[in-house]
Amino acid sequence: INAEYGTHTSQSATMPDSDSESIEDLEPISLQAAGHPGTIFRSHHVGRLVKPATASEHAFYEATQADDGWRSVLPAYYGAHIDSHGSHLIHMEDLTHEMNEPCVMDLKMGVCTAGEDATTEKRAAMRSKDLRTTTHSLGLRICGMQVLDIESKERFSYQKPWGKALTSETFRDGLAEFFRGLDAKHRSGVLSVTRDRLIALRAHMSAQSTYRFYSSSLLFVYDAMPPDNTEAQPHVNVRMIDHAHVYPLRTDDDIGDNGYVAALDKLIGFVDEILNM
Repeated sequence: INAEYGTHTSQSATMPDSDSESIEDLEPISLQAAGHPGTIFRSHHVGRLVKPATASEHAFYEATQADDGWRSVLPAYYGAHIDSHGSHLIHMEDLTHEMNEPCVMDLKMGVCTAGEDATTEKRAAMRSKDLRTTTHSLGLRICGMQVLDIESKERFSYQKPWGKALTSETFRDGLAEFFRGLDAKHRSGVLSVTRDRLIALRAHMSAQSTYRFYSSSLLFVYDAMPPDNTEAQPHVNVRMIDHAHVYPLRTDDDIGDNGYVAALDKLIGFVDEILNM
């Protein structure tokens, strides 16, 4: 599908066991951190989602499945199929599965959201948008989140305009909102596991020398309900998502995606600060 990745996939080669599923027959998920509502669907297979994707995103998932490192930082991938309209539908892990009270956040990564194949006009428009947000100053921008106050059971939704309005000075407090409403012990546990996940992701991204990411996100998910076993680790997931604009590193590049790694360093620093608040 995408020669950039040095792989060719066909509909039959990537057909999952849920190939008969059509999005017209599926229910959109109700808990979505960002993006257009009604664009991610719950599969008939428990614990899976179905998402329309570009051919290049489909190819990226295919190309990374043989690598344990990539599989550890991406949602589990169960294959894909092309529907009767020619749309690529990928079948992936539902990261909220088996959580009682899931909270989700979409965090855009990197200082530039325009892909390498963007037109001059689109590149200029996206650059102008980046300069007005924390994408430019931090390489981080909150696209949206849904959180729960565990005592009141009230859910709070933060949308894209709220995230765009954050500044370098207010970003940390905005990020802290994602962990609001938890009792002190559970909050500390969720933050600590989140930090561990980010450290592992940084190790992978600093070692990889294959891809550069544009307009990609991190999806954060945690269960606001503490585990029944007080000694058990909180249920937390952090995964890389939205891979429509992923490009192979050029042969003259001697480093990986250093912009992504720099953004992770800032993010880990903010999590450390929140842990100590």
